[in-house]
Amino acid sequence: MMSKSDVHYHNDVMSPDLLQKVTQEVLNIDWCIPPAGIPGNHPPRYVAALGDGSKISSKNNKIFYSYPRNFPKTTSYPLFQCAKNSSAHYKMKKIPKNLCYLIKIIRNLVQQSYNNTAINVNDMFNVCVCNFYTEDNHQISDHRDDERWLQYNELDANGQPFASIIASLTIYPEDIPNVLRKFQIYDDNIQKWITNDLEHNSILLFSNHRHRAPKVTNGNSCKRINITFRTLAPGLLGLVGYGNFYRYMSIPYKISCVNSKHIDQSQQFIQSAINSNNFNNRSAYDPNIPIIEEDEEERKLLKARKKEGKEQYLPKYVKSLCTVENYTNFET
Repeated sequence: MMSKSDVHYHNDVMSPDLLQKVTQEVLNIDWCIPPAGIPGNHPPRYVAALGDGSKISSKNNKIFYSYPRNFPKTTSYPLFQCAKNSSAHYKMKKIPKNLCYLIKIIRNLVQQSYNNTAINVNDMFNVCVCNFYTEDNHQISDHRDDERWLQYNELDANGQPFASIIASLTIYPEDIPNVLRKFQIYDDNIQKWITNDLEHNSILLFSNHRHRAPKVTNGNSCKRINITFRTLAPGLLGLVGYGNFYRYMSIPYKISCVNSKHIDQSQQFIQSAINSNNFNNRSAYDPNIPIIEEDEEERKLLKARKKEGKEQYLPKYVKSLCTVENYTNFET
């Protein structure tokens, strides 16, 4: 069980100059409200995903991206929870430079906060999950993060990896509200929700806690940008993880469908691209998404052939979510 002491809060994490650059950088990323895992649903906020498998390092105040040799530039994921044999395909996006400078700062905060219970700190944070709360009713419901593709980098009392550290950034891009947005973490030991006021330019560190970001009910809110930094595992498992985040946080550049029902459902992505471009006030996504119809039996046979020799890289509970494209594109 996690306790409140395992949550660490830091404010004023960036200098005014870096804060200004990061704010401008994240305002200009490609925001969207894509269809969720169940057709007809969508996240109650604008979202985006960043990360392409690169390892981020720095030297002499310069950022370096080390790209894995066997990692593709694209990823894919089942189209919906009810469409495992249809896929949405995504072009992964590199984490921009100023967010990488922030990652360097966050790694130092992790080292200070967790001491010897954090491992592989210099490899932390290779994917950014971005949330833009523009309305009072924008929220995140109670959940624990799906850790199946995250790298465990927090040690338990016995020195064994058991959780993946997450860093959550808060920025108010316009006005700082009189009443701050809230982030609630459930303390399993006392069985109560602990409320954290989210200050501008703050970082909250946690791991596999239950958490939620409630909607605002007092009418004193303003826009909030939240970016959570996570660490995906290396290899094919990480590639499936990138597919998961892009599937729920982006718009595909093409879709592979195996029946007419999935083709009809995929039209939701086209409308999402149009709506997202209106929000971004630019052509962030191409609404002319190619929808390729494929034979379901042939696709199943192809997946069975392509995954031969690669199943060892995935735990049982991930195999059904690895698409034929990810099996095909990943070089062992």
